[in-house]
This record gives sequence, C-alpha cells and structure tokens, in this order.
Amino acid sequence: MPVPSERLLRSKEVSEYRPRGYITVDVNESSEAVLIDGVVYLLETDLSEVTLGYYYRRKRVQEKYDEVYGPCSRPARRIFKRLSNNERVLKGDKVEAGRPNCQGGSSKKAGCHSS
Repeated sequence: MPVPSERLLRSKEVSEYRPRGYITVDVNESSEAVLIDGVVYLLETDLSEVTLGYYYRRKRVQEKYDEVYGPCSRPARRIFKRLSNNERVLKGDKVEAGRPNCQGGSSKKAGCHSS
C-alpha cells in the first residue's frame, strides 16, 4: 500500500551562522592567490609556460606521426603518454616550489597538514 506524500516531508528550524577561519584560494595557470585575514598573497607558478611548451611539442609530434603512420598511431600514442606524464610531473614540481614549506606536522601527497 503506497504511503501518502505528506507523511514523507519533514520541517526543520535552520539557524544562520558566520563562518570563521576560512581561507580563499584562486588558482590560475600563472599564479595562485590566497586571501588570509584580508591580506592577499600571490604565489607565482608560471604553469602557462609549461602548458604552452608541451602543447607545441604535442602538435609537432602529431603532425609528424600522422603524416608517416596515419592518425592514432601506436608510436605517437606512446610519445603522447610520455609527454603527458612529464608535463604532469613538471607542473607538480612548479606548484610545490611556489608553496611555502610546512611548519611541524606531517607532509602528505595532497598537501601539508599539521597533526
């Protein structure tokens, strides 16, 4: 036997609160901006240079291998895989170099957290 829909609804009192201790972060290809206590800190990463450099490398490889082996060739895919891995590692190194070191706490892969 089906249950009437008014029995499934529930009302609840909600109270408004003001958040405390939050940090605003804006991440772009060339920099990261962090707002802490009304002061903006700008961390330069220059990821746009890495992105453009690898874009032009992929474009050259694609033009060369498409002409010789045809589109979606296995040698080109192997090169693209290596290029994407190298780009990912280089971007990770640049981002980590722009961030300040952790004070105390343990270092985790996703970032630094104090314990």
